[in-house]
Amino acid sequence: MNRFILKLLKLVKPLSLMTVFALVPHATIATEVDNYTYSHIQLEDIKDVINDYVNSNIRKIVEQTTDSIRYTLAHHHSVSSAAVESRFFSYWEEAYGAKGVNPYFRAISNIEHCISVNNCEGWPKIERIIHLPQDSIYGRSNFSVVTEAVLAPVVNVCGVRIGGDKLTHFFYDGRMYYNQYMNNKSDKEIQDLMEETENEIMGLEFTGVYSESDIVVNYKGMEFFKNILITDNPYVVWSNANRKLIQVRDFDICDYVDSTWDESVLKSKFDEDGRDALEKVIAQEKENPSQINREELLSRKPQPLGMVAVSKMVYKEKWAVLKTFGHSLGDYSLQESDRRKINIKVQK
Repeated sequence: MNRFILKLLKLVKPLSLMTVFALVPHATIATEVDNYTYSHIQLEDIKDVINDYVNSNIRKIVEQTTDSIRYTLAHHHSVSSAAVESRFFSYWEEAYGAKGVNPYFRAISNIEHCISVNNCEGWPKIERIIHLPQDSIYGRSNFSVVTEAVLAPVVNVCGVRIGGDKLTHFFYDGRMYYNQYMNNKSDKEIQDLMEETENEIMGLEFTGVYSESDIVVNYKGMEFFKNILITDNPYVVWSNANRKLIQVRDFDICDYVDSTWDESVLKSKFDEDGRDALEKVIAQEKENPSQINREELLSRKPQPLGMVAVSKMVYKEKWAVLKTFGHSLGDYSLQESDRRKINIKVQK
């Protein structure tokens, strides 16, 4: 994938979006967000929805992992810390859809999906903004047909307006980089990896957008996964007294969200070919905000093609190296003795 393809996609704008994607086989699609259009429309805060979902899953995964540990202890004298972590995240991947064969659910988080469709079982209806190609900054500037097709919904989380894609960066990409951290990758190596993917398949070379915000959220996600088991103040610990894993504190997304999750605050870099026209539209939007009926806007449904495109058929060569989905779909690359340690010791 390179800038030639992006330029080609700009040239074929009159074609249908389905035709355009047919011209780019095996492409990885990265979602982008419009944090400018309709930014004056008020949205309810969905932090409690996210927190309830994540904490409910953590509690379920803690129980599943405890049952697995107890089964092993019935036949062995101990369970290694690496085995505890591996089992926990194997159940995590099941809960968050990463073990499914559908590439859509291998590419985005359940949370982003439910925000988009707004009809998931067990989820309340939420307020979110779906941008159509013709009203987004990318469509109005003819930036690229790809970017128009894969726009993420906008939601209010902890008082910050973010793209739903940020929650995938947090819960999926953060997991990937946590895996790299546990394999003793240095901060510099992880930083380089994040910048490389944002320059290439996850951003600039395909959508024409290099999101500084995505990189920040990747880091935040990596920190969240560290906080589950390995930091000094983890969410989950092993209790020798109770012979079980225990969630000792609740997850709160607001511990991680700040203004840098908003791409109108931490601004992205744009492909030079369409940059001037795009920045002109952004300036116009700031000066004269687009108007729309609020109820009509909040009732929009995502475009079917966008939902297909966002599945972004995993770019195998890149993601195989990164071990995107952790233990169950690719073991850690180092032996246990070479990996960073977690402080869990389970003895019979």
